[in-house]
Amino acid sequence: MFWKKIITLTLLMLSAVRLHAIDSHDAQSELVHILFNQEKYMQAIDVLHTMIAANPHNLKLYFELGYACTLIGNVDEGIAAYQHILKRLPHHTQALYNLGYIYKMCGRCDEAIACYKRLIADHPDYDNAYFALSRAYLRKGDFAAGWQAAERHFKKSGTYAEDVRSLVRTGTLRGKTIALVPEGGLGDTVQCIRYAHVLKNHGATIIAAVQKELIPLLSRCTYIDTLISSDDELPAHDAHATLMSMPAIMHDDEQTLPTPIPYINANPELVAAWAATLAHDTRIRVGICWQASSAHDASRPPVARRGIPLKYFFALADMPTISLYSLQKYDGMEQCADAPTTRIIFNDNLDTLHGPFMDTAAIICNLDLVITVDTAIAHIAGALGKSVWLLLPFEADWRWLANRTDSPWYPTMHIFQQPHPFDWDSVMHEVTTALQEHFT
Repeated sequence: MFWKKIITLTLLMLSAVRLHAIDSHDAQSELVHILFNQEKYMQAIDVLHTMIAANPHNLKLYFELGYACTLIGNVDEGIAAYQHILKRLPHHTQALYNLGYIYKMCGRCDEAIACYKRLIADHPDYDNAYFALSRAYLRKGDFAAGWQAAERHFKKSGTYAEDVRSLVRTGTLRGKTIALVPEGGLGDTVQCIRYAHVLKNHGATIIAAVQKELIPLLSRCTYIDTLISSDDELPAHDAHATLMSMPAIMHDDEQTLPTPIPYINANPELVAAWAATLAHDTRIRVGICWQASSAHDASRPPVARRGIPLKYFFALADMPTISLYSLQKYDGMEQCADAPTTRIIFNDNLDTLHGPFMDTAAIICNLDLVITVDTAIAHIAGALGKSVWLLLPFEADWRWLANRTDSPWYPTMHIFQQPHPFDWDSVMHEVTTALQEHFT
């Protein structure tokens, strides 16, 4: 699956050389590896500086240095480390790949693209270079080039969906039954379930197999004819595709991305019930979500981890015109013990009676704004057409595009991204200023 493999493949590629970079019997090398395993990257970098000073011609040490710098977003030094290697070995595969990655990380997409093109010119059979090139184009917002570069991987991974592509290409979707299956997480499914709407408008009958957590919410989508769990066997169909492959299949770009907002709907009875519950609150109602899945976050490089400590919202809770409503579930809830509960409203029964995301969606419909990290809540708020402010780490996913504060996927979204690695202070300062400007 194309998008689900992004993080795993990237980390494997970035670390491939590192694993054999230095003589494992060297005491300093052992210390570097210990520090890596403990995620003490700054200390590892200090040790590597000492080792490089003693052996400045050992290019393997520069790989270690570049790897450590990449993980913590030390962009300038990481770039310099890989460029040092390429001055000596201009066509070195791993150095070009890793340099492209760090360029993409900091939004220098054209330079990333140039690295991957050089790599492909040298090694036309190097599949991961095409994969990386596609992400760099997509991050830049050049969707046409991104989908084209991704085709090689789609075909090799079995997600090319030739039958659906043929039906789209020949305009013969009408009367066909199309099965859509998930790829990636809950947010990915919410983002791309809009394509069920697109296919339905072309006359297709839609089977959507989704994660069971989303069935209650998506059961209200009238453009889905059959909704089942992704654990169930697919009924008879003419063609199938993964949801995340649909933008490429439809050849969508920034201008043609389908935005039939809202394309999901909350239960109106629950919306009315929560409206009555919140009627006493005449302040600005803001929903917050601060932690994505901890397990998924831990698999990302530290500079790309999405969770923001709840304490950063405390300043918003002190604003007299604002009421904060927690939309957080499961991971991250342990932080609530230190929260000012008089100004942040928590509900332990959220989504327990009516099913996952049902109360969440109904509450969102009664809020003035949602402020969230990159998780399913951001996609649900955007799909409902509610105003949503997305908080992104320094290294963000391709779909949010580089150097942008808006999103072509969700017209009601505004993006706040770390200007420097791990810098949530600047992000929340911008958020606070924006709240004062928009709601006072």
